[in-house]
Amino acid sequence: MIERPRPATLLMLPVLLAMSSPVAAAGLAAAAAPLGSPETAAEGLSLNASGEVLYDSNLLRTTDAALLIGNRHRDDFRYSPSGNAKFSRNVGRWTVSVGGLVGHDFFQYNSYLNRNRFAADGLFTFRAGSSCQAVVSGNYSNRQSGLRGDSLATADPTGNPDSVGKIIDSVQESALYGINANCAAPGGGLSFGGGYNRASIRNGAAIRKFSDSDSDTFSGTLGIGILRPGQVSLTGSYSTINYPGRAFGVPGGFVPPQLATSGVHTYRIGVTLSRPFGTRLNGTLGVSYLHADPSGGQAPYSSPAYNVAVYYRSSPRLSFGLVGVRDVVSSSTAAALYRVIDQIQLSSQYSLGQSITVGANFGLIRNDFKQPFALGGEPLRRRETSKTAGFNVTFAPRALFDVRLGVNQTIRSSDPSIYNYNSTKASLTLAVHI
Repeated sequence: MIERPRPATLLMLPVLLAMSSPVAAAGLAAAAAPLGSPETAAEGLSLNASGEVLYDSNLLRTTDAALLIGNRHRDDFRYSPSGNAKFSRNVGRWTVSVGGLVGHDFFQYNSYLNRNRFAADGLFTFRAGSSCQAVVSGNYSNRQSGLRGDSLATADPTGNPDSVGKIIDSVQESALYGINANCAAPGGGLSFGGGYNRASIRNGAAIRKFSDSDSDTFSGTLGIGILRPGQVSLTGSYSTINYPGRAFGVPGGFVPPQLATSGVHTYRIGVTLSRPFGTRLNGTLGVSYLHADPSGGQAPYSSPAYNVAVYYRSSPRLSFGLVGVRDVVSSSTAAALYRVIDQIQLSSQYSLGQSITVGANFGLIRNDFKQPFALGGEPLRRRETSKTAGFNVTFAPRALFDVRLGVNQTIRSSDPSIYNYNSTKASLTLAVHI
């Protein structure tokens, strides 16, 4: 039987977080699918065709009008058609889900930035009896990448000093994979689990090797059935961040030796409470101690941290979700050793009859860059805050297909202001389920 998919709001945030933070994804993956709102993958084949239009007020991330010459524009429209397929099947104790995406980005003014996008992902779940399961997951993406500023002009292989926004023949590959397992004793009195996750970014061109990064995370949890029907869990994780390309220096800039060769070791230990409150409210609240220890004699960072996921269904038609996390993640896109990220999102969903569902979301993302350093001609990045708001409508008159329209607004404020931008994104997706 093919189930009609429910619009993703609360359930999608762990996937987004996983792109930047394996720890955050592991900590919220279970919490974002709260009791009373199970989300099981529909069996069969799903085909999606989508189109996206994005307006960016500062695409080149520059405020110097003198650098905007030729066919370069500070603001631009990006048109992004794409198609993807996903197949899911239950085979005995296994659930298998695989998918892929092919897309292209067209820029209206800065056409030299046009690029391809490819992605593939897989999810394999194995259930042992009624109390244990293991999940192996992986995601791979590939896209042309090479937007860079004037700070790298001296390393332009063509010898052209005017290299603002110049596209380099480079391909960026990103991979995220891991295995996580958990078991629960009969009656729910005791549970335990653990996992390993790895995130990796690689760039084809030598001039982009500075952005290569690796992150490894080991996590574990032990749950005790007190405060029942809820559960209290002791959680802990250890992660590392490394930049294999920085040891060879940065073209057009200078990196202090202790920052070029050092990695970051992060430790996190805490307590998490998961509990339903009646049939309408349930979720997870965790508090922890976070400590980042850079090698190379750099200053450590310690702070209280949190992870929260709350789901509230006020009526059969209306529901709300709140998710949030603080974590230490890599800084592969900025000149810094690492960054502390705070990410919070509030979402709501309302069903208009059997076929139409509307949703809204509001979010806040704050990045605090630790041990930043300046490249030649490019100011160091200290912190930035992004505010997001969105609205979506899903029309699903039959189980065979559904149509989704979404509009999202992002406003980012940075220190320094050269990295500020406003963007508006509209998307239309048609999904066919076979």
